[in-house]
Amino acid sequence: MTAQAFAAVAFDETRRAVRSRLLIGSFVMCCVSSLLVVWLAHRDHEEQRRVYVEQLQAKLQLQLRFPTRVTGRTEEPGLRILRPPNPAAMLAQGETAQAPAAWEVGPAGTRALAPYSLSSTGGNGWDLETICRVFGGVLAVGLAVSSVVVDRNRGWLSVLSSSPPRPIELSIARLFGGLCTLLLLVGAWWAVMGLTLAAGWAGQALSIQRLFSLLPLAVLYVWIIHALSLAAVWGVRSNSRATPVAFTIWIWAAIVGPGSIDALGSLLEPLPTQRHFEALRQERYAEELSRVDQDIAQAAVARIRFGTVPEQDAQVEQQLRAMDAEWQQRLLGVRRLATELDDEWKTKIDRAQRLRAVLSWLAPGQLARVAMAEIATTGEAYLREWQRATHSYQQSLNRVLFDNRPIVTLTIPGLGVRFVHTQQRHEAPRFDELPDFEEPSSLATVRGAAGSILGLAAWLVASCIAATMLGARAIARPFK
Repeated sequence: MTAQAFAAVAFDETRRAVRSRLLIGSFVMCCVSSLLVVWLAHRDHEEQRRVYVEQLQAKLQLQLRFPTRVTGRTEEPGLRILRPPNPAAMLAQGETAQAPAAWEVGPAGTRALAPYSLSSTGGNGWDLETICRVFGGVLAVGLAVSSVVVDRNRGWLSVLSSSPPRPIELSIARLFGGLCTLLLLVGAWWAVMGLTLAAGWAGQALSIQRLFSLLPLAVLYVWIIHALSLAAVWGVRSNSRATPVAFTIWIWAAIVGPGSIDALGSLLEPLPTQRHFEALRQERYAEELSRVDQDIAQAAVARIRFGTVPEQDAQVEQQLRAMDAEWQQRLLGVRRLATELDDEWKTKIDRAQRLRAVLSWLAPGQLARVAMAEIATTGEAYLREWQRATHSYQQSLNRVLFDNRPIVTLTIPGLGVRFVHTQQRHEAPRFDELPDFEEPSSLATVRGAAGSILGLAAWLVASCIAATMLGARAIARPFK
């Protein structure tokens, strides 16, 4: 088969496809639904931005109130970590729908607060990535069905089987024509989105560069769905069953598969909620700290001679200082226990994420969802960076505040006497003397998307081979 004949077959495939009413309707549906979800997501982003500014102003007011000294005994709202809304969530929500809007910082560790509200989109996860995965799949399936079924009804396959080129060459040319058609349609789809965003449809928060960074993944995904649908239509030698089989593959790849993978991952590796874990850590920390206080107090009964005034008795004062040092050492032991709980939780999370990464290879829709979220900087890597930043900030505050408390109060029971001893270890710091929180970088996390992109590439190769072989068989032996 000459290059000219190959190009002619591919061009004819594209020319006939763009005239299909099903394909035109699917393209319009993709454009309209994409603009709608981005506009709704923009409304959510503006509301989240307003809430963020209000929380930031409230935090600054707390830091400037009197007194400005921090004791480190309880959670301090003036140290709260605030996560600004991510404008890329208008394209792919990823993990931002579950990511906390803020974290409280206290002696027992960080405590996640509720995520931002998604009132406009209803919190149902509809975004550009979902539209591409669902309606883009309809576009790819419609192209495969309209191409093969129409050709069978018109007897075009019988003409192709009697032509000089070999069936496998014709199959490759038709597959290439379909891929070119999808590249043209998805490119036009993204161009419409880009022009609309440039006109201010979603304000100035979302950059066009971020939108077009998702274009290669969108093209790769619809190519896979098209090749899978084409293989199914070629393989089913019945026009009445070809369309249902093709749409069944689309339903699995785009809708049922991703949901089933999430459910299966939760079943195989169940995890307690973050709120439950933080409550458990807080409870264990409080219990251990209470036990330390009781042990120190009981030791004081045997070591201190009661009936004197501590401020006038140098020996008692020396014993109190010794107990203060012992209490400080025991406090570090309690911190190690809280750290072990954190490490255990992180190990479970990492194991669950690795399991979901393996299971995601079962459905190209799940791979596309993960890859788009990572490229848009809203995926698991984005959430991990924030968790790492909050953990680092907590450790910094532990060293200078929570594990090095300015004031230690010991309640010592005695023979009908209760001594309340307050030890001023050092001057309590002000907010401006404490370490500042450093927000993580929001650069594209290509490394986090590498595994999903590799999985999509494997699906593309396998589906194209299947579509080519089944197409060659159908062209060589057309049925009436």
